[in-house]
Amino acid sequence: MSSVMLFLGLIFIIILAGLMATAYIIFYLLSDRRADISGILKSEPGDRKSRIYRTRVLDREWLLNREEGVRLHTIVSHDGLKLSGRLYMADRVSDMVNDRYVLLVHGFHSNGIMEFSSIARFYLEHGVNVLLIDNRASGESEGRYITYTAREQTDVYAWTEQLIEYAKGTGHSPVISIHGMSMGAATALTLTDRLDTAYVRAIVSDCGYTSTKEQILYTLKHMRLPARLMYGLYRFMCRLKGLYDPDRYNPVEHLHDNRIPVVIIHGEEDDVVPEHMAYELKEACTGKGARLILNSQAGHTESFYDSEEYKEAILEVLGVSPA
Repeated sequence: MSSVMLFLGLIFIIILAGLMATAYIIFYLLSDRRADISGILKSEPGDRKSRIYRTRVLDREWLLNREEGVRLHTIVSHDGLKLSGRLYMADRVSDMVNDRYVLLVHGFHSNGIMEFSSIARFYLEHGVNVLLIDNRASGESEGRYITYTAREQTDVYAWTEQLIEYAKGTGHSPVISIHGMSMGAATALTLTDRLDTAYVRAIVSDCGYTSTKEQILYTLKHMRLPARLMYGLYRFMCRLKGLYDPDRYNPVEHLHDNRIPVVIIHGEEDDVVPEHMAYELKEACTGKGARLILNSQAGHTESFYDSEEYKEAILEVLGVSPA
């Protein structure tokens, strides 16, 4: 009898542990856990990832200390959330009219000023104005849930409309690109069939993915978890809460006959978003086409830091000289 009770108790503990692990993963996929990188400066400087993150931290300090020409902006999302952004106005470069803008869209469990600090600085030093936003449930923006482009795409569309109106209010006809990282890249890609091509000239996708479902499944498999089961539970929770159906959101479907040129960038050492998705995104761009830039040494969202081709490409789409 005691051995049977012990066996049943062990089974109960295993089931309970499995349920707790599943609940944690689902919470992680949905939640607004804010990025905390306070310990990065204490990490070992020799590691490539550590060097990149330390560079981001130092460039973040540069941005935070750059008070002149910074304007705080907010919008209210379609479902009533207050979303925050910072518009950094660049110093004029030579006689170039200050009409170039980039909207930077960060990825999962991150925030604008951390993920894009180095890239934002690069743009500003080349005379491009930068709108740096925090997605819903991230940074200084409101929200409890991340929805993998489902609601973020409507938010970014609203930010783009506001940026166009602001720039036109300065007396200029703006030239705009939208530059996204990871989930932010996938979000930007969903807008290629909706944006005003008179003002938005390019989408830059750094490590974007093709499908919300496939990306979540890939993440779960990479974590050596029962991917199909957990994805099914995640999808059930999303629909139960009235958030979205992850099966329905596939950025790649917006690229057929794309109205806006796309620059697709991917690291061949990316272990977060599989490299084959970059090829699939490029092949889908049958309208205005796409340019694919691969970095053989880069991991997830690391290509910018050692690729001159990356830097030249993101300026070229705005008509800015890299010199």
